[in-house]
Amino acid sequence: YNDKYEYVLPDLVVNTNLISSDKLGIIDLQTNLKVHNYDTNKFEKFFVNDIDWNYRNFNFNNGLTGKLLGKIKNVNYETKNVSNYKKNQTSEFFGAIGYLSKINFFKETSNKTNHYLTPKILLRYAPGHMRKEDSGARLNHLNVFNLDRLNKYNNFESGLSSTIGFDYELKNNGDTKFDMSLGQIISEKENKHMPSSSSLDEKLSDLVGNTNLKINENAKLNFNYATDVDCFLPYVTIGSVSPATDDLSTVTLSTFSSSGSSNIVFNKILSKIDLKPLAPVFLLMAFFAISLKASFL
Repeated sequence: YNDKYEYVLPDLVVNTNLISSDKLGIIDLQTNLKVHNYDTNKFEKFFVNDIDWNYRNFNFNNGLTGKLLGKIKNVNYETKNVSNYKKNQTSEFFGAIGYLSKINFFKETSNKTNHYLTPKILLRYAPGHMRKEDSGARLNHLNVFNLDRLNKYNNFESGLSSTIGFDYELKNNGDTKFDMSLGQIISEKENKHMPSSSSLDEKLSDLVGNTNLKINENAKLNFNYATDVDCFLPYVTIGSVSPATDDLSTVTLSTFSSSGSSNIVFNKILSKIDLKPLAPVFLLMAFFAISLKASFL
């Protein structure tokens, strides 16, 4: 018998800055207290501390910049009648260290158009073991260069991996007309404890990115995508045209999501289009940073 209701009380999150200095960098602490009662007799009580470390930049003569990143997660829990956790009161520690490096290229043309290109790479290592996850946040352009891609208060991604990608921005007279971000994660080995929906259970993750195009002062085009590099088919696509003025801020011309009637229409369109010829486009995007390096020097 399962109860109709479940209770999450209390559920508290407290954020505080511990250290902020040029010598030690920035260290932030997040504390999460969560008590969960569900299915009549299942009980979970979690007290979690997350420490995030963001060290100062290293600037090299060749133009490269680097930054050390760190994260420690302390999970304290007590559960009853929950199979995924130990029966006794338990304290667990997870952690990861990373090194984020990038280089900035700039080119100015005669028509007052500026090009900004930033190739970057993140090396990440998290020792230890993690619990099996069946669900979790999808990989996207916002979290692909983070140490915590799983974003679970009671679990943490383990393993050795690297993330490669770039940011590109085009400005005309100081106004951004076009920008895009692209990234992909390459892991040392498969991690079947990660949810398949995140694509982080494979050695080669989905290729994720974001593109913004400013058509004029009243309209912008935004495109978020995540593409399986094996078949080059997007599984989540969001495209919308939205006005740039405040008085028309609620207008949306089109939206495609992973559910609803709009997605049905979008799937019908995709079924009539052969996307295989687009495969070279994705490869060219992956090598975009390298191919333009000479022109930016």
